[in-house]
Formats: sequence, C-alpha cells, structure tokens
Amino acid sequence: ADIKARDEDGDTPLHHAAWHNSPDAIKILLDRNSDIEALNHMSQTALDCAIKVKAREAAKALLSYGADTSGRDVDWIT
Repeated sequence: ADIKARDEDGDTPLHHAAWHNSPDAIKILLDRNSDIEALNHMSQTALDCAIKVKAREAAKALLSYGADTSGRDVDWIT
C-alpha cells in the first residue's frame, strides 16, 4: 500500500488509522516515514482526527512520535 495515498477527502492512511484508533497501524506507518503532519482537505493532521473522535490510544501513539500539539487540547490524552 502507498503510505502517501490520499482519498477523496485528502486523508492519508495515517489519518484513517487515527480515525479508527489503531495505534499499531500508526506505528507501522510512521516507522515507514509516513508524514505525521500531513494535512487533509480540512487542514487536519492525523492528531487532529484522533482528537476529534477521542481516539486516545491513537493520539498517544502520534504524540510518542512527536506530533505537533500547538493549539491543540491534549491534556485528556495522558
């Protein structure tokens, strides 16, 4: 699979892994150099997607890889 592929909303596989709270998929994608700060058509990163659906484990995985938390409420994640 192409880790840089995008769907009609501009979501990458990393965005989908975040939406579906899949920390293992997130780790695999990031270990293969997926862009952690890639933006979809709504200007959301994977971390934004995880926050939106309260996907705690996905958010933790993204944070462990250094996702940018600027302007985001991440207190609930830890």
